[in-house]
Amino acid sequence: MNVGAAVRFFLINTAAALELTVKLKNLLETDLTTAFFIRLMHDWFELMSSRSKAWTSLNKSLILASLTICNIADWMLQKDG
Repeated sequence: MNVGAAVRFFLINTAAALELTVKLKNLLETDLTTAFFIRLMHDWFELMSSRSKAWTSLNKSLILASLTICNIADWMLQKDG
């Protein structure tokens, strides 16, 4: 598994570039969902790669929220697919 490539793709800069391109009307408004997803994955990678030994309740809440989002997305894909 090449995690490094995924981390490089899910950069805030990538999301910002998509948002700017939409703002300049070179992409559709619906492409903002991709920017949102990239930001979400970036935040998730940051959380999961945290070197802190102290797992706060905030960290635990973010993990549970991330898992919930993944479960909802999976359910929606199965429903629509």
